[in-house]
Amino acid sequence: MVGLAESYFVAFAISVGMSASLAGIFGTLPLFLGAVFHLITPWGISRVSSVKRWVSGFALIQALSFLPLIYASLYGIENPLWLFVPVTLYWTAGYAANPPWYFWMGFLLKSKDSSDYFSTRGRIAQAGTFSGLIIGGLILQSEFFRGAGLSYFLIFLLAGLARSFSSYTLSKKDFLVEWKFKATESITSHFKSFTQNRDQKDFFQFLFFFMFAIFVSSPFVVPFFLKIANFSYGQLTVTIGALFVGKIIGLQIATIVRERLGLKALFFIGAFGIAPLPALWYFSYDFYYSVTLQALSGFFWAFFEVSLSLVFFEKITEQYKIFRLTLYNFLNATAIVLGSFLGGYLLKSYEETLTGYKLIFVFGSFLRLSLVILYFQRSKFSTNFR
Repeated sequence: MVGLAESYFVAFAISVGMSASLAGIFGTLPLFLGAVFHLITPWGISRVSSVKRWVSGFALIQALSFLPLIYASLYGIENPLWLFVPVTLYWTAGYAANPPWYFWMGFLLKSKDSSDYFSTRGRIAQAGTFSGLIIGGLILQSEFFRGAGLSYFLIFLLAGLARSFSSYTLSKKDFLVEWKFKATESITSHFKSFTQNRDQKDFFQFLFFFMFAIFVSSPFVVPFFLKIANFSYGQLTVTIGALFVGKIIGLQIATIVRERLGLKALFFIGAFGIAPLPALWYFSYDFYYSVTLQALSGFFWAFFEVSLSLVFFEKITEQYKIFRLTLYNFLNATAIVLGSFLGGYLLKSYEETLTGYKLIFVFGSFLRLSLVILYFQRSKFSTNFR
């Protein structure tokens, strides 16, 4: 689903007339709105009989969110702004399923197996995403589908069917009655305790500002490839695919790094690796050069994402997991949308020229690297990360 559809949301928006700067916002604002709406998750899930029902149900809602996109791809859309509605529903459903999934896995998975599990799960997920990306790229490149106006229709249809199957498989997993989630505190109380732990507060503050810095430039990479580098859909597919290949390789090595150097090392290697990469597009945007940068980015993102998953799974107890992850998702999405708005403003100020893209890439990298260095110097997570 992610490779087939999510990777092409921005490209689809551009194809129906959305500007590059608005397309960058389109890649992040629905994500933020989804994070806002999903704040009801702790309240809602405490009122259903099964976490499994909640997770599989929202997976199905996410599948149904493709229906308006299927319609738009077939019959067109007069105002591209309407695309924000189904994509917001897509992100809302995805966010709503995420914290309860971690809560559920806390009962199904032993902590000692978590590193291998999340690395293996990540590799399978990235392989699936990459496969979907390739299939989507082949469909977009096909003259038959493009000429018949069926390319995005087929992409969104296959993505919806894939997510429907995912919902079905989730509904078949074990869930015992005694695993039912019970909300013992309000979200306000949880937010207060969330900020009172100094180490935890510093960690999530860093994540907030780091994600802000990342999304100053990251939403505009696809528009950069299409508008400035003039990549074909085939080249775009290969370039995005390189990111996932890098992740698959990185996920294989991440387990070894965790075992030998610890979780803190895994986290900071990923963060330091991610930080400077966008600035390197200042020197060139050649196709092969871009493929190399994307592969490196995927490699270091694998380290960063696995380390985050392990922190959330191992360091947060079951009773706090849904609240903590709901709050994290909201703060994370807020940082993402603020970063994208700043990047979009800067890009628009330079009329979406090459100079504007170079500015946001260099500025975003500077912010990333500064934050990582600052947090690395003052971090007290040496014990919490081991």
